[in-house]
Amino acid sequence: MKALDVLEACIKFPERVFRRVILPAVRALDGLSIWQMYVFLIPFRIGLLLLTKPFIALENDTATYSTQFSGDIFHGIIDPIRTPLYPLFIKIFSFGGESYGSGFIWVMVWQNIISLISVWFMWKLLKRVTNSKRARAIGTLFYGASPMLIQANKYILTESLSISLSTILIYLLVRHIQKPRCRTAAVISVYAFLLIMLRPSFLTIFAVILAFWMLKLIIDRADWRASLTGLAAGGLCVALLFTYVQANSAQNDCNSLTYVEICANQTMNLMNARLVENPYYPEITEYIKAIPSYLDGSYYMAAWEPLEYFPASQIEAYVKSTIALHKTDYIKYIVGNLGKALLEPTAHFLPLDVSGTITEDMFEPYIPLLTFVFLSSFIPMGVTAFIALINMLVIIIKRIRKGPLDWIGLGLSVCVISHIITIAIGSPEDHARLFLPIVPFAIALYALVFTQDWCKKILRKAYLIK
Repeated sequence: MKALDVLEACIKFPERVFRRVILPAVRALDGLSIWQMYVFLIPFRIGLLLLTKPFIALENDTATYSTQFSGDIFHGIIDPIRTPLYPLFIKIFSFGGESYGSGFIWVMVWQNIISLISVWFMWKLLKRVTNSKRARAIGTLFYGASPMLIQANKYILTESLSISLSTILIYLLVRHIQKPRCRTAAVISVYAFLLIMLRPSFLTIFAVILAFWMLKLIIDRADWRASLTGLAAGGLCVALLFTYVQANSAQNDCNSLTYVEICANQTMNLMNARLVENPYYPEITEYIKAIPSYLDGSYYMAAWEPLEYFPASQIEAYVKSTIALHKTDYIKYIVGNLGKALLEPTAHFLPLDVSGTITEDMFEPYIPLLTFVFLSSFIPMGVTAFIALINMLVIIIKRIRKGPLDWIGLGLSVCVISHIITIAIGSPEDHARLFLPIVPFAIALYALVFTQDWCKKILRKAYLIK
C-alpha cells in the first residue's frame, strides 16, 4: 500500500508543482507593464552579455559580411555571396573601427540596442494578438529574456537583426489587418523586400505577404484599395529583385540572389545525400568526389570549392540536372531532413558559457542545469509546426461553417510552416540557427492559440487550467 502511495505521489507531483509554483508565478506577471519589464530586462541583458563569453562571437561567415564583401549597391556593384543590407549595417555602425577589432564592438552594441527596442514592438504585437494580459507578459518576457535570443546579439551574423526586424514586420502586418491603410500596406511590402536584402531566406515571408494581398483582394473586397496598394508595392519589389538577379548574373555569372541559395546550399544537400553522380557533368562529379573535405564529411567547406574552378552558371546547371536525375532519392532526403529539423530543439544554438569569467567559480556547478532550463525549455520546431497546423485546421473548419476568417492566425501559421520547410530544403545543418528569425512569429502564434476558446477547452480537460 505504501508503494502505491509513493507512486501516486510521484504521478501527482508535476501537477502540484504546476499548480502551486508555476501558476502563481505566472499570475504575478499579469499586472506588469512594459516599462516594469524593461527595469528587469536591461540589467538582466547587460549582465548576461558581460558575464558570458565570447563577448563578441565571430563565425566563418562573418568575414563574408565584412572584409571579404566586395559589393557597393550605391554604385551598382553586386557581391556574389551576400546581399548588401547587413554589410552596410556593419560599415555604418562600426564607426570606422577596424574589422575584427573595435568596429565589431559597436556593431554588437547596436544589435543589442535594436533588439531591446524590438521588445516594445513584441509587447504591442501581443497586445493586438490577444486580450490576455498574462499571455502578453509571458510572451514578451520570453522574447526579451531568453538567453538564446540575447546571445544571438553577440554574433556578427544576420540572426540578431533578422529576429528584431521580423518582430516589427509582424507588428505592422497585424496592425494593418486590424486597421487597413494604403500607406501601411505599401510600407509592409517594401519592408519585406529590405529584409530579403538582409537575409535571402525572407523570400518565403515575402511570398506569403504577396499571397496575402491577393487573397484579401479576392475574399475581403472591403479593403481592396489597401490590398491593391500592397500588391502594387510588392510587384515593384519583385521587379527590383529581378533587376538585382540580372545584375548579379551579368557581373558574377550567378542566376540567383547569391551563390549561397543554389551553388552552395543545394550542392551541400547533394553531398550530404551522397547524390553527386551526374554523367552529364563528369568533370564536376569527379572534382567533388576528390575534395578532401567532402571525403571527411565536412560538406559546408566542400560545397564552396567547386566555385573556385567552375563558373557559377555551370554549377547551377549541374545542381538542377543532378536533382532531376535523382529526383526520388532527393525527395526522400528532403523529407528526412525535414523530419530531422522538426525534432531538433532550437536550444542547441548559442549555449551559455561562463568559463574564464569572474562568475566561473560561482556558477560552474550549475551550468548544465541552467543551460537546460533556460535554453532547452524553448519549444522544438516540430511542436511549433504541429501547433501551426492545428491552428490552420481550426481556421479552415470555422471558415467552412461560414465563420470569419482569422487572417492573423492564418498568416502566422503559414509563415511558420513555410519557413520550416524552407529550412529543410535550404540546408542539411544549422536548423536551429536558421529557425531563429521565425521565433517572433512562433511567440505570437503561441500567444494567439493558447488564448483561443477551443484551446482553453483542451487545457481544461487536461486539468492544466481551471
